[in-house]
Order: sequence, then structure tokens, then C-alpha cells
Amino acid sequence: MPASLRRTLKISIGIVTVPVLIVGSLILYDGLQHYIDDDLPADTGGAFATTLLGLTIVSFPLTTFFGYKTSKSLQRQRSQYDQPDVPLKFVSLIIVTSMLVFVTFLCLTLYIVTITS
Repeated sequence: MPASLRRTLKISIGIVTVPVLIVGSLILYDGLQHYIDDDLPADTGGAFATTLLGLTIVSFPLTTFFGYKTSKSLQRQRSQYDQPDVPLKFVSLIIVTSMLVFVTFLCLTLYIVTITS
């Protein structure tokens, strides 16, 4: 892939990812604020659903990022200094990516179940 296309792709992914993380963080903060503040009404179902939605939105870009890092580590098997990659790094990336995928789908499933019931 040409360098200019790769740079354009990185910039466009950054333009999309940063607002998604900001919106997800704000939704997550709004959901958690119902549990932190005593002044807000006790609408626990809505707060729980909002918290799950925020976690789902935040975990999508993180899962994608760690999945990309894992696949690049698998393809290249070299560090940025042209040294062989440590096997523990690859295994830890797989574990983190798997956990994020699990959390993403768990939160999404619980969110769908919460709003439909």
C-alpha cells in the first residue's frame, strides 16, 4: 500500500475513532453518574442500560485496535527495531483482544436484553 494512502487511512480512522471514544465516554459517565450522585432520581434500569451502551461504544474501537495490533504482530513477528517479537507480547495481545471481544458482546447483549424487557 502506498505511503500516502496509508497516511490518509490512518488520519480517517483517527477522525472517526476519537469522537466515538469521546461519545462513548460521555454516555458511560452519564450512566455511572446515576450510581454516584444521590440527587438524581432512582431510575436504575435506565442507568444500567446507559452504562452498558457506553461500555459497548468504548470497547468497539479498543477491540479493533488490539485486534489490529495482534494481527500485525502475527504477520510481522518482528518489533519496530527489527528484533524478533517476544512470544509473551503476542500471547498477551491475544488475551487482551479476546477479553475485549467478550466484554463488547456481553455488554451489547445485556443492553439489548435490558431495553427490550
